[in-house]
Amino acid sequence: MEDNKDTIIFDLDGTLIKTEKLKDAFKQIAVDCGCTPDEAGEVYKNSRTARDSEGVERLVFSREHFTKVLKEFLAQKNIEVDEIDFSKLDNELSEAILLPGA
Repeated sequence: MEDNKDTIIFDLDGTLIKTEKLKDAFKQIAVDCGCTPDEAGEVYKNSRTARDSEGVERLVFSREHFTKVLKEFLAQKNIEVDEIDFSKLDNELSEAILLPGA
């Protein structure tokens, strides 16, 4: 009997990679731009995925997409931000993000 697998799921969130620090950095960036902490959580959540041309939700997390989602959210609050400061994220990324034993 042949067992063909065509999908593999890797759960790296908190198991191999220190994702909480990265998530906190993205949220702090949103707060620094004018979001409340709750709004920052919503922006972070919405920036992880997007719908493709067929309406299928896809993982699309990137600085560019985060910036787009954040600016769109802030525009609804009549807040305009020209440039997003990603230095907090860069600081987290400069440290080892793999958990011990990974």
